[in-house]
Amino acid sequence: RYACHGNALSFYFPDPDGNYLEMYVHTPWYIPQPHGVPYDLSLPSEEIMRKVEAHCREDPGFMMEADRQKQARKIMPG
Repeated sequence: RYACHGNALSFYFPDPDGNYLEMYVHTPWYIPQPHGVPYDLSLPSEEIMRKVEAHCREDPGFMMEADRQKQARKIMPG
């Protein structure tokens, strides 16, 4: 199973012992969680990233991850 969480692209699969594993790649975008929609892993990586960015920008809570981190540091310094 593949899922776009906005802040990451995830790939879920079972290991030989039946444990469920997740591998993910961070993105530079943030949208409120929980969020998960499928994406097409057969596309070239550049096209996946374009589609994911466009999807994220449609969310009213969209912001760049760096901006979200700055906002969080103001609320929770240290």
